[in-house]
Amino acid sequence: LNTSENYKIFPLSNISNITAIFTNENGYYPIVKTDKYGFTNSANNYIKKATDIVLIGDSYVEGYSVHPEESIASLLNNEGIKTLSLGKGGTGPVIQFATLREYGKLFKPKVVIWFYVAGDQIQLYNELNSSILINYITDPNYSQNLSEKQLLIDQTIKEYINSKILSKNLMEMRWESADKNIFDSLIRIAKLTEIRNLYLRLIVNLSNDKNIQLKKILGMSNDIVNEWNGELYVVYLPNLHELSKTEIQLMNQVYSISNQLNIKIIDF
Repeated sequence: LNTSENYKIFPLSNISNITAIFTNENGYYPIVKTDKYGFTNSANNYIKKATDIVLIGDSYVEGYSVHPEESIASLLNNEGIKTLSLGKGGTGPVIQFATLREYGKLFKPKVVIWFYVAGDQIQLYNELNSSILINYITDPNYSQNLSEKQLLIDQTIKEYINSKILSKNLMEMRWESADKNIFDSLIRIAKLTEIRNLYLRLIVNLSNDKNIQLKKILGMSNDIVNEWNGELYVVYLPNLHELSKTEIQLMNQVYSISNQLNIKIIDF
């Protein structure tokens, strides 16, 4: 995002201290509150002393589509394990690594649990093309110092959302007078599950160089966590096809990389 200070910033979280509504996947709209860094944690989690666990990942870790008290972090906190979620829906390995660099170091938890899903391979493919995010991989000392810029992050995201709302309104006005039949047909095709799975398989098959980057990302993450004597765990959450053991290539790739780096795996 281009900020008012005329330089680019890449936020890794949401607007801080707001009430937000997640999507209705389970028959209800979960209402959540963001913390001072824009993640979905209770403010009480920052009052206690040492952090036991930090969770890294996408929507599963953020707690999408479940009530706040049903998220992974909340369930662990209820067991007396102080846990912070640094998850954000729609993110992949590069953003998640950047999140660990920007925010994980603030808490130096005993354990970092990194959740990986099949869609992360597509996100990795996209995130490697970011001129900002690539700096986290190429420069071990790179930082946007986001924990100190939350007011700027809040302002920038709000401005971005307002610009998108304006663009959407203008687009809807144009489409009202246009023939949308071809457009609607394309949207329906794009939503087909088989098309999405075909795209995923294509990305996986072309991912040898991406696996090299994933190994580098996990290796650097392991080094960072080891610096404060913590432990890194990788959790792979399989999709339906992988559970039926029809498509396990990506799962095996992640397991193989983790084993090579001596990173512990929690196998679901």
